[in-house]
Amino acid sequence: MTKNKVKTKKKVNSYIKILLWMCLGGAIGAVVGLGTFAAEGNLQTAFADIRMWIGTHTVLLLAVLFVLSVVISIVCYRKGEGIVGQYLNSNDDEQQEELDRQYDFWGNIGMTGSTVLLYLSIAIFAFGLWGKGKEGAVQILIGAVFFLLAGAVCAIYQVATVKQIQKKDPMKHGDAADLRFQKDWIRSCDEVEKRVIYEASYKAYTVGRTLLLVAVCICILGEMYFGGCLTAIVMLTICNIVMTLVYSYHVNRLGKLGLNS
Repeated sequence: MTKNKVKTKKKVNSYIKILLWMCLGGAIGAVVGLGTFAAEGNLQTAFADIRMWIGTHTVLLLAVLFVLSVVISIVCYRKGEGIVGQYLNSNDDEQQEELDRQYDFWGNIGMTGSTVLLYLSIAIFAFGLWGKGKEGAVQILIGAVFFLLAGAVCAIYQVATVKQIQKKDPMKHGDAADLRFQKDWIRSCDEVEKRVIYEASYKAYTVGRTLLLVAVCICILGEMYFGGCLTAIVMLTICNIVMTLVYSYHVNRLGKLGLNS
């Protein structure tokens, strides 16, 4: 078989796969649409109950998220500080590599956890704002305090972690409070670290692209059948959390494969 025939066959197979995926997507969309239409009343009631419950317990939920932010930040920072101390006092290459892996593990948990908690705080606070009149002004104010505190804790932890990494590796440059931080930080990374960052970012991007398309469809259905309202907030929060988790997972996975060793 000539090369031209092979290329033609590959193109035909690619087109067939695209058509099959389109047909599958149409079938899934039809099933979801019919199911949503049939269960419209029950779903509306369920969503209304969830929205009401979150709105009633906004302050409590934000307080819990604030406490979790503090706990995760303190635990992960102290773990990291202890590992950095051992790293700086060690002259054994194998031990330093093991300490590097431990530090990456706790740093990954802290950075990912604090980011996810921040996204959840934003979503819960948005739910708390919905449907509140003057009588709910005090609740909104208290919720805003917890929301801002949770955001401040996450920001302080992430800035402190950057300085902690620079303490462990003085070659890392960048001020976390500077708008040019990401550029300066990546420039100071070696080629292997850049590869890990770029590969994990691309994986998160590809997942996010598909997820956003699905989110748009869900938001359209939400607007059609349930009045929309907070559907977009829920979907954007889910998208942000999933992309954060995907990036974190692939950074950890690439590290275990030895790409950053």
